[in-house]
Amino acid sequence: MLNSIELMNLKSVAIADYSKDNLVDLRNVKIDSGKSVPEKMNEYFEQIKNPYLFKVGDMRVKISFNGERSFSEALGAVISNGANFQTNLG
Repeated sequence: MLNSIELMNLKSVAIADYSKDNLVDLRNVKIDSGKSVPEKMNEYFEQIKNPYLFKVGDMRVKISFNGERSFSEALGAVISNGANFQTNLG
């Protein structure tokens, strides 16, 4: 699992510094639904490389959020609520 310093470094990356070819396509991320929440989170982080910057097809995507929860807490909540990571994005 990424620590808070690693997440902060990944969050600060500029989208303009990365070509689409160097980013992981979110559509290719597959999470085993039979695993525990911490295992699913580790699997997601290992596959996506940077949870703040990835691509969907030819579109580069940088996400941000605000609120009282950390990114890891928010992702854990999504996983705990049974969200699946397969998308219908073309």
